[in-house]
Amino acid sequence: MSDYDRKLFDRIAVDYGAKDRRAANRLARRLRLEQTLKAARIGDAGDLLEVGCGAGFTARYLAGRYRRYLGVDHSAELVAIAMAENGSPTARFSARAAQTLPQDARFDTIVMIGVLHHVDDDAGLLRHLAGLLRPGGWLLANEPQSANPLIQLSRHVRKRVDAAYSVEQRYYTAGELAGLWRQTGLADVKVVPQGLFSTPFAEVLLPDLAPVGWAASLACAFDRGLEATIPRLLKPLSWNLIAAGRKAG
Repeated sequence: MSDYDRKLFDRIAVDYGAKDRRAANRLARRLRLEQTLKAARIGDAGDLLEVGCGAGFTARYLAGRYRRYLGVDHSAELVAIAMAENGSPTARFSARAAQTLPQDARFDTIVMIGVLHHVDDDAGLLRHLAGLLRPGGWLLANEPQSANPLIQLSRHVRKRVDAAYSVEQRYYTAGELAGLWRQTGLADVKVVPQGLFSTPFAEVLLPDLAPVGWAASLACAFDRGLEATIPRLLKPLSWNLIAAGRKAG
C-alpha cells in the first residue's frame, strides 16, 4: 500500500469503522465476507489471517468459526479501533504490512477483502502469503473487477467527488486474478463473481434508517440467489470477483 493510501485510511478510520455499525452497511459487508469464504466451502477457518483487516469486524462476524484470528492492516488508526471493539482472547490485531509476517507463521485460511487492488506488488504479496499457508489451506480475496462499463464509470466519478475514495487503485479481470493465483503455485484455483445489487451498500456509509436497511436486505437476498444460480451470467456484470486457491499437500 502506498503512503497516500495509508494516510487516507488513517484519516477516514472513524467513518470507515462506522460502516460495520450501521445495519444496511453491515448486512452487505457481512454478505461479501461470507460469500468469499463460501467460494472455498470454508466452514471452520482454523487459524485465520486477515490482510487489510480494517476495523476488525471479520473477527466478530466469524466468531466461533476460527481457532485463532490475526488481523493486520497498514492503518494504525483502524487497528486501534479493531483492538478496542473486536479484540478477544482468540482475536488479535497488528498494525503492520503482511509482508513482514515471518515465514514460520502458519495459517489454515488467509482472506483479503478489497486489499489487493491497493498493493503495488500484488504478485509478491501473494507469494509471501502462499508461503504462510499450511498444506490444504486456502488463500482468498474479494477484489473489484473491470468488466462492467457502468460500474467503471461510477468508480471514475466517485474518484472525482469522494475525498474518502482512493484514487490509487486498480481493477482486475477474471483472467488476471486467476493468473496471479496460479503463479503462486496454488491448486484448485477458481474465480467467481460477487455483488451486483449489494455492493454499493457495503461501500458507502449510509443513514441508519429502517428503509435503508430493508433495501440492503433485499439487495443481499437478490445477490445470494444470483450468485448461486447464474454465476456465469453474473461474472461480466458484478462489482467484484472472488479469487480462491488451495495449497497442495
